[in-house]
Formats: sequence, C-alpha cells, structure tokens
Amino acid sequence: METPSAPLQSKGPRKVINCKIRMLCTAAGSALDELSNKMIQEGKAIYKLGLGQSPFPIPQCIVDELRANSHQRDYLPVAGLPELCEDIAAWGAERLHINYSLDDVLVGPGTKELLFVLQTVYYGDLLLPNPSCTSYAPQANIAGRNMMWLPTHAEDHFVLRPEVLEAHCVKDPDAPRILILNSPSNPTGCAYQADELQKMDIEVQVPQGGFYLFPCFRRHRKALALRGVATDEQLCAHLLQDTGVAILPGSCFGRAPEELFARLAFVDFKGEIALYLIESMEDDPALEAIEGFIQSVCPNLDVAMRKLSAWMALARPSAAPATPSASSIAY
Repeated sequence: METPSAPLQSKGPRKVINCKIRMLCTAAGSALDELSNKMIQEGKAIYKLGLGQSPFPIPQCIVDELRANSHQRDYLPVAGLPELCEDIAAWGAERLHINYSLDDVLVGPGTKELLFVLQTVYYGDLLLPNPSCTSYAPQANIAGRNMMWLPTHAEDHFVLRPEVLEAHCVKDPDAPRILILNSPSNPTGCAYQADELQKMDIEVQVPQGGFYLFPCFRRHRKALALRGVATDEQLCAHLLQDTGVAILPGSCFGRAPEELFARLAFVDFKGEIALYLIESMEDDPALEAIEGFIQSVCPNLDVAMRKLSAWMALARPSAAPATPSASSIAY
C-alpha cells in the first residue's frame, strides 16, 4: 500500500488552496480502491476487502422513476421536494416518535454530505468513538470544528460506554456537541444493544445486518516483526503485495498503528444472486448448503480468507501452512 508522501512545496495554483484542504489526503478506502484497480490493470489478482460499497442491485422501482423523470430540468427547492420532505417527516413521526414537519427535513445527495453540512452549520465539537469511520474527522477539520476521540476497547466490543461519554461532557455540561455512532459500527461491525443505547439516552433503528470486521493481529507481533512488520500500514502493505488481499489499516480509523488492527469489508459478493438464494434457503441450512452458497455468491471472499489464513500461518515459523475449509471461515 502506498502511503501519502509529505506535501510538496506550494507552487502555482496550489498555494491559493485553503490550507485545511491542501493538507488532506485521499480517503483511505478510495485510495486503496484506486491502488487495487491499478494492480488489476497490471494483471495481478486482487481481492478487494477495503471499500464498503454496496453489492446489491438498485431497486427496479427507483430505476423506473429515474427513467420516467429524466426529462426534468427545472431547479428543485434547496431543501428538497416538498412532497418528499412531507413523507420523510411523516415517517420520522411514526418510527421515531418525534413530531417532525416538512420544515425540519433537508434532503441531500448522501449521508456524508449531510453530516458535513451539519458540522458546518452547528457550532459544536465533534465526538467520535475510537475507532470510527474515516470521513468524519477530516470533515470536522474542514469545518473548523474540534474533534475528540472517546476511548473504546476491543474486549468490550468497541462499544462507547455511558460513563465515558459522561466523563467527557461533565467537564463542560452546557457546551454543544455532535456525537456520531454507527450501529453496526464502521469499522468494527459491532452493534449496540437496546439497553446500551437507552443508558446514553439515544434512540436508533434496530440494525438489520453488517459487513465489517475489525480483527487485531497483535498476537502475531513477534512473528510479523521478523518479516519487517511493526505497524498496521506495513501489515496491510505486505499482505497486499504477497497475496493480493486488500484491507485497510486500523490507524485510518483512529487506532494506534502499533496495535495492528485492520478493517475487512465483506461486500465483494454477487448481491442479486444472494437475494435470490436467501429467499429459497431454509432457516437452519445444512453445512453443504452454506458451502454452496459461499461458492455461488462470494467465491472471492472465500479465496481471500484462505490466502489471509495461509499468509498468517507462514508468519509463524513453527506453524505449518493452513488449509482451512470455507465453512470454517467466519464472514
């Protein structure tokens, strides 16, 4: 994995760019995806476990509506179509039990863009559990907001505990703040339980699934050190070069590089086939059915996990190369 080099001396148009923007690097996931595509073009087999892009097809009803309205060319209301805002407000009142009106709704092109707008207009510090998604901290920097990490721990499933939040907020109880929680978490894949959220006085929707894992490789620290690996960036770089498996270092999400965390995104599968097969699967499928599902829907993930397992086995000089079965690998 190529690591960003030090910024070049400002020359020409570059020197007029806002310094907060000038010092930013490409988002870690996008940078890894670009590098992976470059290696694929060079003829190398790459297994993309870095970018969390949805593998599912766009619902046909959305495609049909976009096609039917492709002739629309008038400027739209800045906050969004009134009819859409009304529907969203009604959904919020029914599902979240909050009395919304269309004036409370702002429609945007995506979650990250809307969160950036929120940080820009709301004068408050940003609180993030560590680890957290790679986008939020740079947004706070651009918006001129302070960002504070709130500690979490692997043995506690990286859940933000109420006492940690309370200990931070009690220092200045009246200060405005924004707290961003993902459930399931990006990057860990862990989900908050209902009672944990109630203790923090937070109400969110029940998660329906998750596709991230956030393993730690520190138990292999000594063996990895013999191969010149001391940080998570070196770990990911060596793994990509040796096996073609592309994953993101944990330091991209706020963890210390020497902790040797990494994020794996399990989305390199055939979403349309997965939806079809799940409809016909039994509630408690046999092992053979699970194996068949893996090979039909996500063969690249199977190969990637085998390669990762074998590479880690080779990092232990006393261990024989591993040959795990697909059914023994947790996705």
